[in-house]
Amino acid sequence: MNGVLSTMIQKNLLAGLLAMLPWGACLACAGVSDVKLPPGFLIPWNIALKDSAVEQEFVVTEYRPYGFNIAFKSMRMNVDRHQETERMKTFTGQGHKNIVTKESANTDHPEVVIAGTPNEVQKRDEGVAKGLYVYKDLQPGVIVPVHLRIEKVESSCGTMLHTDQVINTGGWYAAGIDGLIRKIADIKLRPGKYRLTVKTTQESPVPQDIVTSLKVMQASPKTRQLKDNE
Repeated sequence: MNGVLSTMIQKNLLAGLLAMLPWGACLACAGVSDVKLPPGFLIPWNIALKDSAVEQEFVVTEYRPYGFNIAFKSMRMNVDRHQETERMKTFTGQGHKNIVTKESANTDHPEVVIAGTPNEVQKRDEGVAKGLYVYKDLQPGVIVPVHLRIEKVESSCGTMLHTDQVINTGGWYAAGIDGLIRKIADIKLRPGKYRLTVKTTQESPVPQDIVTSLKVMQASPKTRQLKDNE
C-alpha cells in the first residue's frame, strides 16, 4: 500500500514539474493544420450574438491578399431565391457603391472620384489598386463591428501579432446561388502558419432563417501572387 501511494506521489510531482517547463504550453500548438490558403475555408459563425467568436489555425502557401468575409445564406426551402436575396438585403444593404478618396471615406462628405472617359477610368482603377481610392457603400445596411485578430505562429510555438483591429462591416460585394458576401477586410499574408480570431462586439438583428459564416479565400480570383518587395 505504501509503495502504491509513493508511486502516485511521484507521478503527481512529475506532472507538476512538466507543467512548469516553458515548453509545456507549446504542446497544444504542435502539429500542422490541414486548413490551407489557398483555397480557403468556411466556418459557421452566428453574428447575431454579441461576443460570438471563431478561432482557426491555417497555413498560407502563397504570398497574396486574402479576403476575410461574412457569408449570408437563407435556410428556407422551396421559396423564390430572388425574394430571399431581397429579404437578405434588408440587413446587408443594397450593394450600391461609389469610389471615393481614402482621406474622405469616413467623413460626412466623401469625395466621389468621377471617371467619365476611358483615361479617367484607368486612372481611377490605378488609384484603387494603390489604395488612394476606396469603395464606399451608399446603403451599408446594418453595421456589424468585428474584432479581427491574426497572429503568425512561429516554429518555437510562440506567436507574432500580424493584425488586430475592430472593423465596422457594412454592405456586400458578391452574390451567388448561396447568398451574399460582406467583406471584413483584405489582408496580405506571406507563407506560414497563422492563428485567426474573429469576434462580434455587439448583437445584430439578422433576419429569421438567415445563417452566417466566416468565409476566407483569395481576395479576388484575378489577384496574382505578390513579390517579396510588395
